[in-house]
Amino acid sequence: MGTKSEKFKQIFMIVSLSLLIVFPLILHPLITAKLEERNVYQEALLALEKPDYAVALRSFEKIADYKDSENKRDEIYLEMSKLVPEMIEKEMFYEGYYLDEYIEILLKVPKYAKQAEEMKEAAALAEAKHLNKVRGKLSVTVPYEGMSETDIRFSSWGEPTEITKELNYDSLRDDRRVKHYKWVEKDELGRTRTIKTLMVKEGAVWGEPVVSRYYQNN
Repeated sequence: MGTKSEKFKQIFMIVSLSLLIVFPLILHPLITAKLEERNVYQEALLALEKPDYAVALRSFEKIADYKDSENKRDEIYLEMSKLVPEMIEKEMFYEGYYLDEYIEILLKVPKYAKQAEEMKEAAALAEAKHLNKVRGKLSVTVPYEGMSETDIRFSSWGEPTEITKELNYDSLRDDRRVKHYKWVEKDELGRTRTIKTLMVKEGAVWGEPVVSRYYQNN
């Protein structure tokens, strides 16, 4: 039988080997988590430089307790509260300007909730006024190549008589999907007087609109 010293050495070796195996298993997730936090923080800073405040804010929220993430979030909220009135004044209502997203973010922050409610109302009024102005111009505008599909019905041609789609429209690629708009105008006797047509592809008028006039013998 071995001596107590030898048994102690064996136990020590077993314990040491166990620790060598267990420690990496414990440390690896911790190290990975710290690296992930650092990467997210760097991504947030890059978004902040662009500036892309919504993206930066989402990143800082993921790492709320990392470094100065909380202070960065407060800075973003403050910047948004200054930007929104400017965006409303410049009529930046369309997709890509983030106006609605900024307001919705601020509504969830107690410090800015009341101000955000007022800005939301102001934005709605300003957008309605802007839309009326745009549609006023469209109402005297003949459809043209490149006009947005959403604007067609507000043009001087008004609502189309019919809209048809290319054969197998839904199975085609986006760049091959074509819609055909048609306006048929008739005289008081019900005879066709004018037919107007245009094509729409990828959300805009494709090619020049066509007007065909018909003359009836009395």
